[in-house]
Amino acid sequence: MNSSPEDAAIELELALSAGTVHWGPGQRVRILTRNGEPAQAGDGIAAELARLLSGSPLPPGVRRTVDAAPGTVVGHERGLGAGIDMTNWNVVVDERLIVKVVGRLGDGDRAVRVTRAVAERCPDVLPLLHGTLELDTPHGRATVATVHQFHADSVDGWTWAVDEAGAAVAASQRSAWPRQLGRLVARVHAALADATAEATAGGSPGPGAIAAPLGATLPPPADGPPDATDAGALRLRARWGALAAVLAAAPALRAPRFAIHGDLHVGQVLRDATGTMRLIDFDGDPLGDFDPDAAEAAVDVAHLLVSLDLVGAIVAKRQGDHPAIRAWADHARHDLLAGYRDVSPHLAGAPLLDERRLPALEAQQLLREVAYAERYLPRWRYAADWAITHRFDPDPELEDPPWTPPDSPTT
Repeated sequence: MNSSPEDAAIELELALSAGTVHWGPGQRVRILTRNGEPAQAGDGIAAELARLLSGSPLPPGVRRTVDAAPGTVVGHERGLGAGIDMTNWNVVVDERLIVKVVGRLGDGDRAVRVTRAVAERCPDVLPLLHGTLELDTPHGRATVATVHQFHADSVDGWTWAVDEAGAAVAASQRSAWPRQLGRLVARVHAALADATAEATAGGSPGPGAIAAPLGATLPPPADGPPDATDAGALRLRARWGALAAVLAAAPALRAPRFAIHGDLHVGQVLRDATGTMRLIDFDGDPLGDFDPDAAEAAVDVAHLLVSLDLVGAIVAKRQGDHPAIRAWADHARHDLLAGYRDVSPHLAGAPLLDERRLPALEAQQLLREVAYAERYLPRWRYAADWAITHRFDPDPELEDPPWTPPDSPTT
């Protein structure tokens, strides 16, 4: 099941002994305790969902698909922490399972389908999927919850990559992990292309397909001067012409299209104590302005390259901006692409990655980052601001104040 205008009017409820999972207008989920309060870790709902996958009797209209039996569920619950995964509801159960309830009805189907395609071909790059719970709807079955293996010693890249980058900058060293990550992503792309690729004629999509979201995602700065206190707006305005020029210069695609990750950044990369990396959350881009089931490898790679710059921005916020951080980011980006080329995934003789399109797709992703910060997380805007400031030349006729670290205790 995929989300559609008809689905938006559906109201469905999954009644559990510990509470209720309810999808209302717009398909947004509400997870409530028996007392009608918003559910949290410890209220028993995640454990009950895990038990349903383990073999407990299913409520009416619910089905389960077991990929790897999760075993006995004791039921200890804890949250992942504030600010983790704003789209879906996640709870750790028994320190070995992570239960996710999808935030919008239908959104889980694509993620599960793509996850299974990768797991079949290279299972070592993902946390083990134990299985899914599906709910009958007027338009078919929809995945409403997933249960994956939880690696208690793993942390996501907004923690480990930032800490490691900061240490590397302080020691004037380059990091080894970007090349490793490039190889991992190339393997995932090879698996996904094998499972989902479609033939792509040269010339589609072309420059317009990349440039179009520029206007839809973020309006250009006004002709008049922005608020004099908003230095970020001044810097963006000074580089708007350079961004638009890169977008307009995007060449037509000469690579296969297939189902990509769709929201690939370092935060989607778990790393454990042994250095093993695993990709998570194949849910697609929260801004949703492209089809992740018929996209190109360069979209994922561009997003990941941008996230390396965002790691640099966080380090600059912590340490103060200086050239060594930009040098680290340059090396990390170079090494990630080198790792991808080490694997060099192809389909029917055609390389999956069309590197000519990376500059435009990176520019597009940076503007998405600005738009995301404007809509959902204003304190995050400084990171895209740092990357845009250092990657694009300003118009010499426009005011261009220097980037300075924001005065905020949070990332």
